[in-house]
Amino acid sequence: MIKLLDILKETYLGGGEQGKVYTVGKDKIKKQSNFLDGFTQDELYFYNQFNKYPNIFPKIYELTKSYVIMDRLYDIPDLNNVLNYLEQINIWRDEDPMTMIYYSLKNNDLSEINTLLNKAKNNKTIYNSLLKYIKFTQNILDAFPNKSIDFQTSNVGVDSNGDLKIFDLVL
Repeated sequence: MIKLLDILKETYLGGGEQGKVYTVGKDKIKKQSNFLDGFTQDELYFYNQFNKYPNIFPKIYELTKSYVIMDRLYDIPDLNNVLNYLEQINIWRDEDPMTMIYYSLKNNDLSEINTLLNKAKNNKTIYNSLLKYIKFTQNILDAFPNKSIDFQTSNVGVDSNGDLKIFDLVL
């Protein structure tokens, strides 16, 4: 349960079409709906999926019609290195790597992924990061096999344990 002291320490982080985001305590955020009648039924369904799939989504601590409190996600620490590497080897240049991995796995077209991993095997840091992205993406596909997903790097972060999580997934 969130303490009153934590709520009083809220700091505005930003916002978007669906709501405003505030920090709550050290590693939690509160997403407040922008709409007077709160989140839609689809949004509530989406947030209810979070705790069913803890290997994919941040943990939800509290969910009401008007706000959700969940684990805060941070930028993926190795992402810039991976993006620079992809540009250097000219694979998926100017493309979102998470999106490309997603569609390659979804369409069972592993040729580019295999090429990428073969080129990266001499750089253990990049290779391990790519493997982590691929396994995470496969977890999402396994959990939602018949859904069309808007999957992109800007919707992925790491929790306080360094585990990849997605926080904005259109199902």
